[in-house]
Formats: sequence, C-alpha cells, structure tokens
Amino acid sequence: MNCRIQIRDLLNAPNSDELLLDLAVLISERGVVFLRDQDLTFEEQKDFANRLGKVTGKPATSGLHSHPINKNYAISSELDKTYTNQFIKARLSNRSELHSQQWHSDVTFEPIPSDYAVLRLREVPPRRAYEVYERLSPAFRIFLEGLTATTLINPGPRGAPEDVGTHLSAVHPVIRTNPVTGWKGINELSKDESDLVLQQLFDLAVQNHDVHVRHHWNKNDVAVWDNRSTFHAATADFDFDQYLRLGERAASLGERPYFDPNSKSRREALVLNKETKTTVVTSYEP
Repeated sequence: MNCRIQIRDLLNAPNSDELLLDLAVLISERGVVFLRDQDLTFEEQKDFANRLGKVTGKPATSGLHSHPINKNYAISSELDKTYTNQFIKARLSNRSELHSQQWHSDVTFEPIPSDYAVLRLREVPPRRAYEVYERLSPAFRIFLEGLTATTLINPGPRGAPEDVGTHLSAVHPVIRTNPVTGWKGINELSKDESDLVLQQLFDLAVQNHDVHVRHHWNKNDVAVWDNRSTFHAATADFDFDQYLRLGERAASLGERPYFDPNSKSRREALVLNKETKTTVVTSYEP
C-alpha cells in the first residue's frame, strides 16, 4: 500500500501517538506500507521504528536492534558487492534458488526478534493477494501449530536484555500470533521430515506470486513492514559494478514470539471485521 504522508509530520503531530498507532495497525494488517519521497534523517527513521513498537505495546525493555556482526544499519550495494556478485554468478543457472534463499524475516536468530522494520533508500539504481497461510490445509495447520523452529547466526544486549551472548540461536513457534492483529500467521521432527516441511512452506511463500507485493524504488522512498507476519527479499536486478544502492534500515525489537491457539488467520479476522470496522490512517496537516 502506498501512503501519501510524511513521517516527520507524524512524529511531530500533537496527536502523534494516535496517528502512529493507526499506521502501525495498518502496517500489521497489510504486511507492508510504502511511503514515497520522505525528507527524513536517520535519527528520525530510528525514532519512527521504535515508536511504532511502543504505541502497539512492545515491552519497555525492547529498543532498536544492533546487528551482532557489522553493528551498523547500512544497506549498501558497494559494501556487499564482492559477496553479492560471487553469490549471483554462482547461481545464475538457478534463479529460483537465488531468490528463495533471500526471502527472510529480520533477526529471527534473536530471542526477541524484530516487530517493525523501516527501510529507506537514499540512492537507487535505474529501474529495470496476500495470504500464504490460507493455502495450508486445515490438517497441516494443526500439525504446524505445535511445532517450533531454531534459527542460527557480539555479545549484547542488542536492543533487548534477552538478546545477549555469542551463541546466536533462538527457538520460536513455527506458527506465531501477531499481537497487534491477533492473527496467527522444527525441532519436533526428524531432519528429513523437517526439510520436507520447511521446503513446502518456503515454496508456498516464494512460488505464489499473487501473494507478493513488489515495490519499484525511487530515491528517499521508505518501506515499513511487520516482521512477525511477512517475508521480504531484495531483487538483484541491476549491475552492482555500475550502479549504487544505498540506504539504512532501522529494526524495532518486539516481544518474544508466541502462539495463541485462539488467534485467527488473516482471512478469518477480516471477514469477521468487514461489517464492523475499517482501519483508517488519520491525516494531519502541519
């Protein structure tokens, strides 16, 4: 969804918390929101990410994530050029593998992963339906809801007191509940079973293009997404030796992932709310 608003206006509005809460709910319901041509400092970007989490009730101990390896927030094709070019050249014969390996949610290796992430690109190269969970059979949903998964990747804390240590591993529910919407969006299996289940889930997300949204970036665009309910990937569709892509990402940390068996899927919740509530982002004129 594209929103014609300025983040700086939201941050400085007299009813800022109310406006940010409306926007956060919209982001969680839609998965991602794009805001064009934002005049924004990086400090404002970080404040925006952190406040989205705060107004939706994240723990007071959860702040912004600090990456355990590079400790910065830069998104740069120049910094990653050597690795990325080697990665692409090694997989030109299998583009589906390249793309599927890039699909991810942010910092799932942490006990307290990200809720909202805010990405702004300052330099961009030239340009060259949304319900995966619903496509699982009811029996397969029940099977998955009792499972957990382990994610592996600087001592902390890295934005939350629980995100500490050099053993970068965290166990989370395979199906988790988003606390903003209440929607539900593998260690108990053998390796072969786990590989089969994970591959089916990855294929479901990556190969169904009608559940994807693709954004054509312009300079100073901002993307905000809910890591608890979405995957994202960068598209390597430009020459890294000729063009520069540069930006920053701020990732707010949320709550420890959990599963509420009474939570509803996105479709179930939208059908129930269709006649009773419509989410609207209140406009503000400075």
